[in-house]
Amino acid sequence: MAPDEVAKADTAKLHAEINNYVNHQYIIYASGLTIVGVILAWVTQKTNPTDASSLDVAYVGASLILVFLTLLNLLDLRLEVARHICASYLRSSGASEWERQIERYARVSKSKQWLAVTSRHSYYVLLGLLAASWPAALAVIEFKATRVTAVSGLHASVSIVYLAFATWGMPRVLKSARAEVEAAWNKMLANRVSEPPDDD
Repeated sequence: MAPDEVAKADTAKLHAEINNYVNHQYIIYASGLTIVGVILAWVTQKTNPTDASSLDVAYVGASLILVFLTLLNLLDLRLEVARHICASYLRSSGASEWERQIERYARVSKSKQWLAVTSRHSYYVLLGLLAASWPAALAVIEFKATRVTAVSGLHASVSIVYLAFATWGMPRVLKSARAEVEAAWNKMLANRVSEPPDDD
């Protein structure tokens, strides 16, 4: 096979791998939405306005949702970094003009539509806000309760930690990881350094 054909085949494989990562991310998003809906519906059904202690079920269920969303967020981060490794290589090596152009567009675009489409973590923030506010809404609307219990306090703490994590923590980690990947590819391709041998 000619070198040009090898390069084209490698580029096609990397694009297929990128699509694979993106498809996995969509599965994660759909799973998150499904689980949140199922658990919130279940805990709402389990609450009984005549039994104040049943409200604790809603707080515990919503807290479990936030833990679950954290795990999905971390898995999504791993997939996003893996996807970025492939895309960054295609950009840095000049193998894909599309990857270079879309990255340039993302940097210069001030479009709200673009931000809405590419802001992965807004999805987790919105689901987190839903899980954080649902039990409190039940408490006020159904139970007419305004008291703070140990369980509601724990839920509030978990909610604050999760929302801080999803809003500020994960985007910073992702930005740092992307910069590190980009720098590593640029350095390696600039120096044309092959992979170092394994130390035995």
